[in-house]
Amino acid sequence: MFSRIQEKLGTAGLVVAVVALSVALSGTALAAKKFITKQEAIRIAKRYAGKTGPAGPAGPAGPAGTAGARGAAGANGEPGVQGEPGERGETGATGPVETTLPVGQTMTGVWGFSATGVSQAYDQVDFPLRFTPTVATEVHFLGEGETPTTECPGSVSDPKAKAGHICIYIAGTMENVLYCCNYISDDELHSGLVLKFPLVDTTVEASAHGTWAAAR
Repeated sequence: MFSRIQEKLGTAGLVVAVVALSVALSGTALAAKKFITKQEAIRIAKRYAGKTGPAGPAGPAGPAGTAGARGAAGANGEPGVQGEPGERGETGATGPVETTLPVGQTMTGVWGFSATGVSQAYDQVDFPLRFTPTVATEVHFLGEGETPTTECPGSVSDPKAKAGHICIYIAGTMENVLYCCNYISDDELHSGLVLKFPLVDTTVEASAHGTWAAAR
């Protein structure tokens, strides 16, 4: 009960109330003690007034508040400064231009002709690179189905040649051709050669085709 009164009046109010009650009942309660005047009661009240009592236990946490409204989007920032362009690197030196078949390499290609009304048919074979063999150049003709040789170890589908040799591979059967074959070269076989085929009958179409290989 005493603690409930203290909660309602506070420490100072409680003191004043007690003193006042004591004064009112001073007839019997204070007969044997010194009489407390009004001024002394006020002084005692001031002595205890303003002093805070011990803190009570912490109360339970309150419920979480609702989320606030989303703020408005901020204004766009100023555009950044454009960076300086990088310096252009130096131009590299021009690479070498390959014009001659390197030693140990092989060139390959295809050939073919069709002709009517002539006694001799020609087909030109051009080398993509200049052919300058380290030994004397020889030209060989190998019909389809014939056994490969040391100089021409390949075939129509896989033309090959030994270094210093040019191999002409014939595909299938030559049509209306007397025999195979002659060739013509005006620059010692450095740029290519011209194949020459004699016809059996000039009134009938003649034809032949195949592959070739030249190795250095």
